[in-house]
Amino acid sequence: MLLIAGFLVLATLIPQKPELTKAEYFTLKQKYPLFTKFISFTGLDHIYTSWWFLAVVSVFTLNLVLNLTGRIKITLRHMSSNKSPPSPDDIERSKYRHVLDVTVLDDALKERLTRTVSGLGFNVKQFREGILGTKKMWGLWGIPLFHGSLLLILTGIMISGLTRFSGTFEIAEGQTFSGQAEELIQTHYGLLALKPKPDFQLMLRKFNVEHWAPEHPKLIQSTVDVYEEGNLILSEKVEINKPLKYKGFAFYQSRYFGHAAYMTLLDKVTGQSNSGYVNFPSKKHDTGVFKQSFVLPLLGYRAQIKYDPLYPELMVIKILNGTEVKWEGIVKKGGGVDLGRYYLRFNDIVKWTAFFVSWDKGIPVLYSGFVVLSLSVLGLVFVVPRRLWLLYNKDKILVGVEVLSRSMETFEEEFEKIVKSLKESIK
Repeated sequence: MLLIAGFLVLATLIPQKPELTKAEYFTLKQKYPLFTKFISFTGLDHIYTSWWFLAVVSVFTLNLVLNLTGRIKITLRHMSSNKSPPSPDDIERSKYRHVLDVTVLDDALKERLTRTVSGLGFNVKQFREGILGTKKMWGLWGIPLFHGSLLLILTGIMISGLTRFSGTFEIAEGQTFSGQAEELIQTHYGLLALKPKPDFQLMLRKFNVEHWAPEHPKLIQSTVDVYEEGNLILSEKVEINKPLKYKGFAFYQSRYFGHAAYMTLLDKVTGQSNSGYVNFPSKKHDTGVFKQSFVLPLLGYRAQIKYDPLYPELMVIKILNGTEVKWEGIVKKGGGVDLGRYYLRFNDIVKWTAFFVSWDKGIPVLYSGFVVLSLSVLGLVFVVPRRLWLLYNKDKILVGVEVLSRSMETFEEEFEKIVKSLKESIK
């Protein structure tokens, strides 16, 4: 437990790879080269999916399994003892004991005692030797349930560490994400290195940013459509801390956003076209000139483009073949550049953003464990099992109460109430 707690603290203090972008990780390596090399070598930059963390969790899981087995046996033994008549040993081991003096111990008195014990909320069993009353005995399962919830949580951690997948991808308005490896700009896998692929497509229909101030966005929101086999399944708005969850995948809105140029390269001979999005680097301020360069498919030419949001219909394009300038000028939206056999068309300027996608089969198990943990803690606090014995002994009745909980110190007042009620029934 101490090892696991220590590793959890380290995972909080040390930047973890799945939480960093490539740029952030590169910056970390530049600032702290020896530290970054050390944590990468030891696996401290991906603690939750490291073999040694999962090994420690496995040992603790085995410990809990053995402990839970013992707890269940103890509980079953307590439950089976509810079928036995009271004995002097039962009374002797009770912290709360009392002796009632009676003149005549007849059937009428026994019946009154039975009704009194039942009226106090106990389930009553009558024996020739006396009376056994039980209350809230199902609370005995609180401790096994508590240990079982910890076992569920550890199982969820194990499943997550072995199978989890996460990645980051950039997407522009009108663009579709289908889960191909080349679409992901950053990935992180669990120990088994599973590579789940969605059987649906995610299209960014609209992206919106609202600011409190130039560097302080108050809303980053994407409207996305989910398609299966070309059919629209659902449309959702995704915001920070409001992910889209579908078929085991969770899509989280990232903080990165900017503009993208939607371009088409047309082959005038074959009529084939090649369309794509060129993302401009993001800025803190959505102003100024955006610049980007890319290689034209098929031609191998390098294109340099510039865009100023003050002139949303225009873009500066420069085409280079090595150092030779093939074309340079301003292109209006819908227009393009004639490159002989090929025609490069400037379709539109759209917004782009980045999403963090995760697939983790351990999460439902973890959530179930935390729900069971909460219920078990509530049960341990508020559901206190009690066992009441009345042992007949000639002109005396021996009373003993066993509180099957660690909170038995708080039972004094209730015990006095039980004794008072029993005394009234023998008058």
